[in-house]
Order: sequence, then C-alpha cells, then structure tokens
Amino acid sequence: MGRIKFATWNVGGCILGKSNQADGKPNVNHYIEAIAANDPDIICLQEALQYLPLGNKNGQSDEIASALNYPYVATCPISLSHLQVDKPSCLSLAVISKFPILAHSCKEFPNPNLRIKYNEEEWWQTHDKGFMICEIDSPCGILMVMNAHLFPLHHFSTDILDFRVEPVWKVLNQKLIKLAGKGGFLAGIDLNTPDYQTVLKPSLQFMVASNANMISTPKNIQQDYLLCSHDFACDEVVHINAGSDHYLCMMTIEKE
Repeated sequence: MGRIKFATWNVGGCILGKSNQADGKPNVNHYIEAIAANDPDIICLQEALQYLPLGNKNGQSDEIASALNYPYVATCPISLSHLQVDKPSCLSLAVISKFPILAHSCKEFPNPNLRIKYNEEEWWQTHDKGFMICEIDSPCGILMVMNAHLFPLHHFSTDILDFRVEPVWKVLNQKLIKLAGKGGFLAGIDLNTPDYQTVLKPSLQFMVASNANMISTPKNIQQDYLLCSHDFACDEVVHINAGSDHYLCMMTIEKE
C-alpha cells in the first residue's frame, strides 16, 4: 500500500545550542536544510515558535513548510515561550505533511505545577505541555498521527512515577490505547525520559517503539520516540545529529 518516511524533532525554537536558553536567536534555515536533506513525508515538530499575535501562518512550522513546499501544516500553540524574550511567541506542536491533513485537534496535559529554585533570583516551574492528533490521508490509508511533548521532570528532580505526574501518564496512555488499538496509528513524542517502558507500559501492547534504545540527544540519552501500531512494518530507523539539542528521528514504514 505504499511507504512513508515519518519523523519527529524537538526543534527547541530553532535555536542552536543548549536547551532552556533565554533570548537565543533562531536559525530556521539550519532546520530547513536538515529536514530537506532527509525528506520525511510527515514530520512532528515540538517547541516550534508561533509568533504573537497568533494566526496568519505566523510561525516557524509555516516557514519550514513553505520553504520545502509541504502543502499541509497543522499547528497547536501550547504555552508562552521562554526561549526568545525579545519577540513574544508561543511554543507549539506542529505536523507538516506532504499528504492532506483532514482534521486536527489539540489537548493540554494536566500540569503538575512543579517548581524548583534555579538560582538565587529565579524559580523554574512547569510550562504547559500537550498533544495534538491529526487525521491524514496517506498512501498507507487514513492515518491517525499523534504529536506530543511531556514535562521535563528531570529538571525538577521529580520521579517519573511521582503522584503529581500520574494524571499525565494516564491521559497519554488512554489516548494511545484508543488510537493504536484501531491500527493506522503513528506518533512522534518527546517523552523527556529514557524510561519509556515504565511510563508507556499500559499502551505498549498496542504499538511498537520503533527507535527504542536509540540515543536521541547529544547528552547520550533517549527522550524522543517513534511509535507505530502493529499493522505497520518498520524498514529503517535513523537518528540524525543536526547540531540541535535533540536529534531528528525518522523511520520508514509500510502497511503490512
């Protein structure tokens, strides 16, 4: 029924260097070149900047799609950005596709409202995170595609099974089970933890982590995952270190 190259990438505001930096200068062209060199059919982006006021295709995902002639883009602003303070913006989830996006929806995860003292003058707290679902008409049939970004619990010295985070994993797994159980499902997720088998335990019987145990950041840990329902066969998985603080992760799949 056809093959698809599916990718996920936390672009961190298209700012090269360390994550969580303030007032960084985006270099969107660098990310455009990296995506062009690998040519995914569908790509999930996390932390793409959407500039204020919202609307009028005023964001990095639209700029990337336009530069590379992707005809379909869906964007979900999630929280105000902490990355570029001189230009007000939101951190967004986005799906860019060569194939028609028939519909999309967005939902925020329950915020555990964690706080930690970063330095003598600054406290960090958990920004809103969430997920989006896109219905895409592809050569492999109608796909349900999830793009999600989870809370960076390691920055808050919080265990992944902390009671304050349990509602987050519950929402995620319920949605994964519902979608993956029907087949025709793909997901690109920044889990912000290498322990996917623990946090996704209820839903892994319905899907496969195609890039399991592959490093996805320059810090030699895995945070980013490519998931697919069991009716797909994965032919190839690659992680590309493109100079960002997350790798571009991509798999080639076909319908079994």
